[in-house]
Amino acid sequence: DPENRRLSHAHRRRLDAEELRDTMLLVSGALDPAVGGPNIAGAGAAAPDAGEASAIEFQYRFEDTRRSLYTPAFRNNRLEIFGLFDFGDVNASQGQRPNTTVAPQALYFMNHPFVLEQSRLAARRFLEPSPSDQDVPPATADERRLARASLATLARPPHAAERAACLAALASAGPEAESRLEAWSMIFQSLFGSIDFRSLD
Repeated sequence: DPENRRLSHAHRRRLDAEELRDTMLLVSGALDPAVGGPNIAGAGAAAPDAGEASAIEFQYRFEDTRRSLYTPAFRNNRLEIFGLFDFGDVNASQGQRPNTTVAPQALYFMNHPFVLEQSRLAARRFLEPSPSDQDVPPATADERRLARASLATLARPPHAAERAACLAALASAGPEAESRLEAWSMIFQSLFGSIDFRSLD
């Protein structure tokens, strides 16, 4: 049933902007699970006037790590990942979001500071010693870390070609801690940038 006419499997779809951001934060360990409360830093209890509201919007820095549900959706100053991955238009009624595929989406995963930061945090997290990695050769520990990283980001084990490429990159990085951290950061950035990360089957 390759065209899924008999609904034999789920339709493949791209994750929404909020899901992409939340998943990166979850994998890196930076996701703040706090529920409720104010979501716009700098906005007091009293409603500001138009000038103060505009200043809050255009000077706002998106630094929170809570779920994207709590990320402010301003009319003009939009979080970059929201703008790139078809977040709903807050200025008009919209019954359904578009689903675009454009080059800046790939460039976001290659260059954006948020992705680079989450990749590095994920690398630090997965490099922490695990009981299952004790008393095994470093190469075996890396294979186990890679399997855990792939399951966390792609919800599947790594394919043979992916495993070989990642292990080769780790081998070329050498044993130094900083070099290994950089290699693992690149691996997580590659996982975040893969089509399997952005899509849900």
